[in-house]
Amino acid sequence: RLRRLATAEEATGRTADTLLRLAALCAGDGAALQAALALANAERQRIDAARAAAATLGGADIPDAVLRRAIFTHGPEAAADGALLLAAAGRSGPAEAGALVGRAAAFADAVPANPFRSADAAALGVAPGPRMGRVLRAATEAWLEAGLPEGED
Repeated sequence: RLRRLATAEEATGRTADTLLRLAALCAGDGAALQAALALANAERQRIDAARAAAATLGGADIPDAVLRRAIFTHGPEAAADGALLLAAAGRSGPAEAGALVGRAAAFADAVPANPFRSADAAALGVAPGPRMGRVLRAATEAWLEAGLPEGED
Protein backbone atom coordinates (compact mmCIF):
# COMPACT_ATOMS: atom_id res chain seq x y z
CA ARG A 1 0.00 0.00 0.00
CA LEU A 2 2.70 2.45 0.95
CA ARG A 3 4.66 1.84 -2.24
CA ARG A 4 1.53 2.29 -4.37
CA LEU A 5 0.64 5.50 -2.53
CA ALA A 6 4.18 6.88 -2.89
CA THR A 7 4.09 6.13 -6.62
CA ALA A 8 0.70 7.83 -6.97
CA GLU A 9 1.91 10.86 -4.98
CA GLU A 10 4.88 11.11 -7.31
CA ALA A 11 2.62 10.80 -10.37
CA THR A 12 0.52 13.70 -9.11
CA GLY A 13 3.48 15.85 -8.19
CA ARG A 14 2.43 15.91 -4.54
CA THR A 15 4.96 15.64 -1.76
CA ALA A 16 4.87 12.73 0.66
CA ASP A 17 1.86 13.17 2.90
CA THR A 18 2.35 11.56 6.30
CA LEU A 19 -1.31 11.73 7.29
CA LEU A 20 -2.52 10.23 4.02
CA ARG A 21 0.08 7.48 4.33
CA LEU A 22 -1.20 6.75 7.83
CA ALA A 23 -4.76 6.55 6.47
CA ALA A 24 -3.63 4.15 3.75
CA LEU A 25 -1.73 1.87 6.11
CA CYS A 26 -3.98 1.73 9.18
CA ALA A 27 -7.33 0.01 9.43
CA GLY A 28 -10.07 1.40 11.60
CA ASP A 29 -11.96 4.64 11.54
CA GLY A 30 -10.48 8.04 12.18
CA ALA A 31 -11.73 8.09 15.76
CA ALA A 32 -9.84 4.87 16.58
CA LEU A 33 -6.69 6.26 14.98
CA GLN A 34 -7.16 9.53 16.84
CA ALA A 35 -7.41 7.74 20.16
CA ALA A 36 -4.46 5.45 19.47
CA LEU A 37 -2.13 8.07 18.03
CA ALA A 38 -3.31 11.32 19.69
CA LEU A 39 -4.25 12.90 16.36
CA ALA A 40 -5.75 16.36 16.27
CA ASN A 41 -9.44 16.65 15.40
CA ALA A 42 -8.58 18.18 12.02
CA GLU A 43 -6.31 15.24 11.23
CA ARG A 44 -9.00 12.73 12.13
CA GLN A 45 -11.54 14.64 10.06
CA ARG A 46 -9.21 14.67 7.06
CA ILE A 47 -8.69 10.90 7.29
CA ASP A 48 -12.44 10.31 7.56
CA ALA A 49 -13.17 12.66 4.64
CA ALA A 50 -10.51 11.03 2.43
CA ARG A 51 -11.84 7.56 3.16
CA ALA A 52 -15.43 8.66 2.56
CA ALA A 53 -14.41 10.30 -0.73
CA ALA A 54 -12.60 7.11 -1.79
CA ALA A 55 -15.80 5.16 -1.08
CA THR A 56 -17.82 7.63 -3.16
CA LEU A 57 -15.32 7.47 -6.02
CA GLY A 58 -15.29 3.69 -5.97
CA GLY A 59 -12.40 2.74 -8.27
CA ALA A 60 -10.96 3.16 -11.72
CA ASP A 61 -12.72 4.84 -14.68
CA ILE A 62 -14.62 7.34 -12.55
CA PRO A 63 -17.23 9.36 -14.49
CA ASP A 64 -17.30 13.13 -14.11
CA ALA A 65 -20.68 12.98 -12.34
CA VAL A 66 -19.24 10.71 -9.62
CA LEU A 67 -16.19 12.94 -9.20
CA ARG A 68 -18.40 16.03 -8.97
CA ARG A 69 -20.52 14.26 -6.35
CA ALA A 70 -17.39 13.43 -4.30
CA ILE A 71 -16.24 17.06 -4.51
CA PHE A 72 -19.67 18.38 -3.54
CA THR A 73 -20.10 15.91 -0.69
CA HIS A 74 -16.58 15.74 0.74
CA GLY A 75 -14.70 18.73 -0.70
CA PRO A 76 -11.98 18.98 -3.37
CA GLU A 77 -9.07 18.11 -1.05
CA ALA A 78 -10.84 15.00 0.22
CA ALA A 79 -11.67 13.96 -3.35
CA ALA A 80 -8.00 14.24 -4.31
CA ASP A 81 -6.95 12.40 -1.14
CA GLY A 82 -9.56 9.74 -1.88
CA ALA A 83 -8.10 9.26 -5.36
CA LEU A 84 -4.70 8.61 -3.81
CA LEU A 85 -6.18 6.18 -1.28
CA LEU A 86 -7.76 4.26 -4.18
CA ALA A 87 -4.30 3.94 -5.73
CA ALA A 88 -2.84 2.83 -2.38
CA ALA A 89 -5.50 0.13 -2.15
CA GLY A 90 -4.73 -1.06 -5.68
CA ARG A 91 -8.17 -0.03 -6.98
CA SER A 92 -6.62 2.34 -9.52
CA GLY A 93 -3.13 2.89 -10.86
CA PRO A 94 -0.80 5.82 -10.25
CA ALA A 95 -1.54 7.33 -13.66
CA GLU A 96 -5.29 7.08 -13.06
CA ALA A 97 -4.86 8.62 -9.60
CA GLY A 98 -2.81 11.44 -11.10
CA ALA A 99 -5.45 12.10 -13.74
CA LEU A 100 -8.20 12.00 -11.10
CA VAL A 101 -6.38 14.46 -8.84
CA GLY A 102 -6.00 16.78 -11.84
CA ARG A 103 -9.68 16.42 -12.73
CA ALA A 104 -10.64 17.10 -9.10
CA ALA A 105 -8.61 20.31 -9.16
CA ALA A 106 -10.21 21.34 -12.45
CA PHE A 107 -13.73 20.65 -11.15
CA ALA A 108 -13.19 22.18 -7.70
CA ASP A 109 -14.44 25.62 -8.69
CA ALA A 110 -17.01 24.30 -11.17
CA VAL A 111 -19.09 22.27 -8.72
CA PRO A 112 -22.23 24.30 -8.07
CA ALA A 113 -23.63 25.03 -4.65
CA ASN A 114 -26.66 23.10 -3.53
CA PRO A 115 -29.59 24.81 -5.28
CA PHE A 116 -32.15 23.79 -2.66
CA ARG A 117 -32.89 26.09 0.25
CA SER A 118 -35.43 25.97 3.04
CA ALA A 119 -37.01 29.16 1.67
CA ASP A 120 -37.72 27.32 -1.60
CA ALA A 121 -39.39 24.44 0.26
CA ALA A 122 -41.38 26.90 2.38
CA ALA A 123 -42.55 28.68 -0.78
CA LEU A 124 -43.90 25.30 -1.96
CA GLY A 125 -45.88 24.95 1.27
CA VAL A 126 -43.54 22.68 3.24
CA ALA A 127 -43.58 23.70 6.89
CA PRO A 128 -40.28 24.03 8.78
CA GLY A 129 -39.33 20.92 10.69
CA PRO A 130 -38.29 17.34 10.09
CA ARG A 131 -40.42 16.98 6.95
CA MET A 132 -38.69 19.97 5.37
CA GLY A 133 -35.34 18.38 6.11
CA ARG A 134 -36.45 15.14 4.46
CA VAL A 135 -37.75 17.03 1.41
CA LEU A 136 -34.51 19.00 1.06
CA ARG A 137 -32.36 15.86 1.47
CA ALA A 138 -34.45 14.00 -1.13
CA ALA A 139 -34.19 16.91 -3.58
CA THR A 140 -30.43 17.15 -3.02
CA GLU A 141 -30.00 13.39 -3.50
CA ALA A 142 -31.98 13.51 -6.76
CA TRP A 143 -29.84 16.43 -7.92
CA LEU A 144 -26.67 14.51 -7.07
CA GLU A 145 -27.95 11.41 -8.87
CA ALA A 146 -28.63 13.58 -11.93
CA GLY A 147 -24.98 14.69 -11.95
CA LEU A 148 -25.36 18.12 -10.30
CA PRO A 149 -27.08 19.86 -13.22
CA GLU A 150 -27.11 23.64 -13.20
CA GLY A 151 -30.01 25.88 -14.13
CA GLU A 152 -33.64 26.27 -13.21
CA ASP A 153 -34.79 22.84 -14.47
